[in-house]
Amino acid sequence: MTLMVPWSTTPEHRNTILQLFERSQSISGQDVRDALECSSAAAHLVLEDLMGVGLIQAQPAARGITRYLRRHFEHPSELVHAEWFHPVLQLFQHGKQETVFSTAQQLVLPLPEVRATLEEMRKQGLLFGHFIGSMCVYSSRRSQVTFQSDVAQG
Repeated sequence: MTLMVPWSTTPEHRNTILQLFERSQSISGQDVRDALECSSAAAHLVLEDLMGVGLIQAQPAARGITRYLRRHFEHPSELVHAEWFHPVLQLFQHGKQETVFSTAQQLVLPLPEVRATLEEMRKQGLLFGHFIGSMCVYSSRRSQVTFQSDVAQG
């Protein structure tokens, strides 16, 4: 499997990388290059795509080697408030970016419910999340690169 030029991540690329986590708790950039038979630059773009939608997160490791971990998004469904979707989307108008904490403060809503609601909205593709360590910064659109493919998150 090779990446197309100009680059675009396909569902096949995403699934290939996500399948690596069935054999290992973490993967490296080299694992991605080997699995996709691609260059370092292309592997980096695929990893950025997966991090951008919150499916994986980077974790610096010993000896300067970055490892990537699969993210899991379990949240109690009873904490999700669908009636908050519209006010939340209004908050994120015009490219605004917010954390769970700042969103809860601005909307004067309880933090656990806001966290679950934002994660549900992210899982449904209504919001995007960029992860910085374990903290997610939410926005109404992806920053930097627009990716052509979309795949269901599991």
